[in-house]
Amino acid sequence: MAFATLEVVREETSFQEITELSDTKINRYIDLANAFLRRYTGVNYRDETDPDKLIDLERVTILLVEYLWLGDQPEVKESNYNGLESERIGTYSYNLANGEGTGNVELDQLLVSLTPRYGVNFFSVNGPSRVKKYYDNPHAYVTDIEGE
Repeated sequence: MAFATLEVVREETSFQEITELSDTKINRYIDLANAFLRRYTGVNYRDETDPDKLIDLERVTILLVEYLWLGDQPEVKESNYNGLESERIGTYSYNLANGEGTGNVELDQLLVSLTPRYGVNFFSVNGPSRVKKYYDNPHAYVTDIEGE
């Protein structure tokens, strides 16, 4: 299921070059964006009905189409191999400084918000536990501790 239609992508994109792509190419980028979203979040949103989440999914699709299209541009591919940390094309810019995320703050925040968080953390530590020892009370005798 596409969360953004061909027409919506053409209307909402920041890149004139994307609006000039063939329907087939834009639809291919939409399919790639949906696959990216599924892999990133680990969720298949095919049956999603929450209107707020559907708005986010549409926006993520548009931003991912831009991100994927931009990554296919020769100058961007070349800069990825040259270790360039940031790039600006027109009004669109991205940073690769830490190698995490897409470099587009809005897209990264939306992707994180769409990624489920599970409440179980088997590796968390609440803090040091304190076992009552005989030295906690200097007046305690061994018999006082044995009963506890």
